[in-house]
Amino acid sequence: MVLGANVLAGMARQMLYRDQPRDALELIRLAQDGARHVAGPPVWAMLHTREAWAYAAMGRTAAFRRTTGQAAEALTDAKPGEEPHWIAYFDEAELAGTTGGRLLDLARHNPKQHAETAATEIRHALAKRGTEAGRSHALDRIGLAQCHFLLGD
Repeated sequence: MVLGANVLAGMARQMLYRDQPRDALELIRLAQDGARHVAGPPVWAMLHTREAWAYAAMGRTAAFRRTTGQAAEALTDAKPGEEPHWIAYFDEAELAGTTGGRLLDLARHNPKQHAETAATEIRHALAKRGTEAGRSHALDRIGLAQCHFLLGD
């Protein structure tokens, strides 16, 4: 069931890239229902961030903040080595980077409300990522540059 939740989360991600957040949200809810009693903290954190992404895409800021908070709370209970290998990437840095990226999406519509918070999250991700995360470092730096641009720098 946990691997199935990951597959559904991947499908939801594709729906988000195709600008179909309602479909993505439905897939995430199916994933959450299927993983309810078997998923560990990092899986729950990842599922909450996908849910938050859908809310951000719909402009539902309060729901985005609530589910991002749930993701952070779930991640505090993570115990390294107790999770499937495929979720090992999802740590504090990934949560911050994902949160920053979604805040950047929101900032494109309302820079004054979201751009600085997005930049703070992205900086946190950069500080926490290891050297093996070269692609993530590059994406974070691009996102940070976009935040500065939105802030008028």
